[in-house]
Amino acid sequence: MATITQWTFEGDVITPSTGTGTASLVGGATATFATGNGGGRGWNTSTYPTQGTGNKTRGVQFAVPTTGFQDIQVSFDLRHSNTAANTVVFQYSTDGTSFTDSLTFRATAGDTFFSRSVDLSAITGLNNNPNTTFRILSAFDPPDTGTAYVPANSTSTYNPAGTMRYDNVTITGNSTSTPPPAPVPSDPNFLRQIGVFGSANGAEIPAYDPASKRLFVVAGSVIEIINLANPANPSLIGNLSFNGTPAPGFSFVPNSVAVKNGIVAVALEEADNLKNQNPGQVQFFNASTGQFLKSVTVGFLPDAVTFSPDGTKVLTANEGNRT
Repeated sequence: MATITQWTFEGDVITPSTGTGTASLVGGATATFATGNGGGRGWNTSTYPTQGTGNKTRGVQFAVPTTGFQDIQVSFDLRHSNTAANTVVFQYSTDGTSFTDSLTFRATAGDTFFSRSVDLSAITGLNNNPNTTFRILSAFDPPDTGTAYVPANSTSTYNPAGTMRYDNVTITGNSTSTPPPAPVPSDPNFLRQIGVFGSANGAEIPAYDPASKRLFVVAGSVIEIINLANPANPSLIGNLSFNGTPAPGFSFVPNSVAVKNGIVAVALEEADNLKNQNPGQVQFFNASTGQFLKSVTVGFLPDAVTFSPDGTKVLTANEGNRT
């Protein structure tokens, strides 16, 4: 599935962050901006009907041209304040004017984001359509037979000033174009095994230094150094010796390795047996000798270390504390 259009509301705007489309308010609702789901920004709507009136008449609308796409799906994050209605109805339109109810969503708590999704792949009229439009409207509970709004928090009282906050409104679909034929390799055997090295520690990530003809491999708790001067007969030289001593009860665990211009960079996490984390390190070594050069403290659980193309910088993905 490809993203057709997405609203993240970053920068306190209602223009899409991806693709094209128009977000608007329906029936007299008003809106400001507030904290989104997990941070960032969200579209915070209010001014809903008074109790017992205006069922399915106020909310938000997203007009999204789906030209070139089919199998349409919609997802969004929605936070009902304690006094807002607990129920919304999702509607779709093929002409931007006449709307059809699709799904009903009920919040089971107030002041909590709920992630919602709607599969509209069976509605072929929404495919490849420049007028495709969606609405999400405040509704009675139940929407078709009820006579009153029910607050999202069962101990609260419904209030028209209650808010419904939207974030990450995303419309996806599959391309209607015929995909190109799968490529056929001209030589299916272009990769040929010429040598094998077996490691008792396993082997995850390799990095090769052409000058020294050495291969550095993340192998369990060590970085193995393998001699590839004769690729048909690889041999183990030894392991890199990590510099420094971890905190008591902690140990270094290599997660990634990279080589550039004769320098080896190793991303090391510092963890105990319970997976508690200290800030990690990137340690640098001479590829030809294995000699330690320098270390830099980085974030928790560093991984996916890589050099910039010119070899003057190193990037690492700090995956965070597992606890």
